[in-house]
Amino acid sequence: TKTGYYLKKFMNDAYPLQNPWGNAGFQPWIYLRYAEVLLNYAEAANEAYGPDAVPNGATMSATQAINMIRKRAGAAPASVARARGGMGASPAAI
Repeated sequence: TKTGYYLKKFMNDAYPLQNPWGNAGFQPWIYLRYAEVLLNYAEAANEAYGPDAVPNGATMSATQAINMIRKRAGAAPASVARARGGMGASPAAI
């Protein structure tokens, strides 16, 4: 962000940044959330192969990637959500 607040909220105040070359290495910078990686994979796999196909050389389908995120959040699996009219349900079924 322009203000830098986004990074500030992840910083540990016990490590001052008076000398960035000596102290910045101790900051627990968050580069990319694991859920974002899974969502990016799920979107690409779904667009290229469909929701339930496991692409060649991959270990999971788009639905399995989504379910990994949903499990971590304590939500129902995607197949249940689909049956209830969410996540990729056909508009006619809603």
